[in-house]
Amino acid sequence: MLQNNNANIHRVEGRLNRLKAAKTAGNTESENEYFRVVENAEIMRLQLFFDGKPEAEVRDILKKNGFRWSRKNNCWQRQLTDNARYSLERVKKGAGGVEMTNAEWIRSMSDEELAAWLHNICAFVSSDNEEPYLSVLNSKGNESEIHDSYGNIVDWLREETP
Repeated sequence: MLQNNNANIHRVEGRLNRLKAAKTAGNTESENEYFRVVENAEIMRLQLFFDGKPEAEVRDILKKNGFRWSRKNNCWQRQLTDNARYSLERVKKGAGGVEMTNAEWIRSMSDEELAAWLHNICAFVSSDNEEPYLSVLNSKGNESEIHDSYGNIVDWLREETP
């Protein structure tokens, strides 16, 4: 129970200092072509205000990145953290229809989606005794063949999804 008391005290003091600094910094606002962003320090929320109801694909991207609809504040929001700021960049890419790399697409998957995707990876050996290869699907459902265990996988992850 009383182990690491000093470490815990310093950790909590650091957290309190970061929270106080965030509160004194106040709210910050920015806008892009898709939505208005408010870092609301009063309630410690990162808020996204759209002009209207976002498309279903954009709503899915918001949900996958931890944003939830707030009827009270009439916006999409999540707790204001560094992870929230990182998620905001993924949402901007998704809202703008910017193509993601296969790696970014995989990172944006929910646990259930990732499990289903991994389950559908198939290993093959061709009939003419070529080297074995993996068959994987990208975000558009197109099949790709990966013929070695490292190099081609890295190349595939770096490709933009067609």
